[in-house]
Amino acid sequence: MPDLSVGLHIAANHLIWIILMGLVMGWLARSRLRPPPQTESGAVLKLPVGLLVVGLVCAGMFGAFAYFSFSAPTGGPVVASVFSAFALLGCYLIYLFATEWYEVRPDGIAYRTMLGRTRVASWEDVRHVRYASALQWFVIRMQDGRVLRLSAMLIGLPALAHMLLSKVGGERLDPDSAEVVRQTASGNLPKVWQ
Repeated sequence: MPDLSVGLHIAANHLIWIILMGLVMGWLARSRLRPPPQTESGAVLKLPVGLLVVGLVCAGMFGAFAYFSFSAPTGGPVVASVFSAFALLGCYLIYLFATEWYEVRPDGIAYRTMLGRTRVASWEDVRHVRYASALQWFVIRMQDGRVLRLSAMLIGLPALAHMLLSKVGGERLDPDSAEVVRQTASGNLPKVWQ
């Protein structure tokens, strides 16, 4: 029969992990409330610096775990590969922070492609807008087939929501998502940690 102190130790570790994750996610969610940087042509939507911090910590910590566990007696290649997967997730967050950039303008949304080019998606060319709550992003489909997916983690979402309501609206705005867009325009951002 396992010792009671071992069970309490495991429960305490899980509780500490849940509390820490709640604090980190709450910190990230609150960081979205800052006003977005402004340019001459519009509001710049980008991910909060906290996401970069989380990515750097995950990449560094899990990369070190993978390195040291590979030759450890209790580790091995399987354990190291699991840690490597989490390190790659951290690298992906760093990549997202560096590349996710949008500018909400009166004529449309400027965005950066994977190759670093800046393109503009005109409001008139928007075919359909919806909020995908499972993935927590706004999906904007264009007439030419392009799809923009703007994360709910972006700073400056109210500026986007205002433009969606004033420039797109109507039948191009998904009826099930219209309330989320209205709430976002009023400053009540979609939840990112539930």
